[in-house]
Amino acid sequence: MNIKKKIDTIADDALLEVGEIQLTNKNIKYPTKTISKSKITLEEVEKMVKTGARINEIYKRIEKKTNLENEAEKISDKIRREIQHNLLNIVFIDWVKERLPTESEIELLTAIQYFPSDFIIPPLMNKNFPRIKNSNIESFIEVINKYYEIAERLNNKVKMGYMLIDSSQKATNTIIDFFCKKEVCGIIVDFNGKDPLNKYMQIGLLRHKLYELYTDEIPLVLYAINVNQGHEKINNEIKRASDIFLYEMGFNIIGDKHKQRPMPEEVIKKYKATKRNLGWIFNNTDYGYYKTELQREKEKYLENWKNFLIEGQILMKVVKEEKNITHYLKGKKYAKEETINEINKMNEKIKQVKKELKQNPKIDKYLS
Repeated sequence: MNIKKKIDTIADDALLEVGEIQLTNKNIKYPTKTISKSKITLEEVEKMVKTGARINEIYKRIEKKTNLENEAEKISDKIRREIQHNLLNIVFIDWVKERLPTESEIELLTAIQYFPSDFIIPPLMNKNFPRIKNSNIESFIEVINKYYEIAERLNNKVKMGYMLIDSSQKATNTIIDFFCKKEVCGIIVDFNGKDPLNKYMQIGLLRHKLYELYTDEIPLVLYAINVNQGHEKINNEIKRASDIFLYEMGFNIIGDKHKQRPMPEEVIKKYKATKRNLGWIFNNTDYGYYKTELQREKEKYLENWKNFLIEGQILMKVVKEEKNITHYLKGKKYAKEETINEINKMNEKIKQVKKELKQNPKIDKYLS
């Protein structure tokens, strides 16, 4: 399968890109959001809101106590049941053990992921990710390299890289260098439940490194997962959305949040006593998340997803017609002016970095 990222246009005042991810038999318009619940319906979420998203995420955790050799077949069966044959399938395997996988475990992990997934992605190894300067970068990269080598022997499927948003500059640079040498088509960035509006610096460092490697536009797909929706409450019923702003910060795809922070025991008891199943629904007209009492988890999920797809379509239109996104964002009731200004500032600094890199490719500085 071949894959190419085509950029149609970029906002003048943000890093928001509009374009298509071109595949052998399917094209995906971005910015977009993936889905990760099997057997979709709700009228196929109104025909994917005009075919806005065609990626189905499948997520499986390898727990600390999991004996992979004994349970590999069982895990594979569970993954197969979540495949959507009319969509692209992307399988994430979350390795939560506090050590790197052995060579035999790498072979099993590759076998579990390879056939159901249209993309080859290394296991999410957050517990072992090299966050600090003198950490296990070489060992970490060696594991990923073995993973790719096994997959390449089977067939040359499309490779994607993976990194954790909370990593040192040295680790980020080393890992991105490695991924680009391996000719990956995109980078999965795991936010690990963090709010992206608190990660301007890390996102800037990532883009700076990519512009060192690609002095024009970035040909790689930037794909965020496990992003915090936003935690700043307006009142008990509404909170400000944070995740939607990843588009303006240059991410093409927003994936699902597979990791949930544990709720306080007293809150769990309260919900069980009242039999309320609360959640939050994204409102694309004002960028707020509204508390909902929809009882079915799937209803909440699909409503959220639909609203994200609708907003993605609107953003595409705004950027194509106006090239400027600031005025549009200022019309969103719960989008803070501070957030919009930070995005504008990030855009200006990135433009300056690109200009300086073209003049002197060896500069090694970024945000001050």
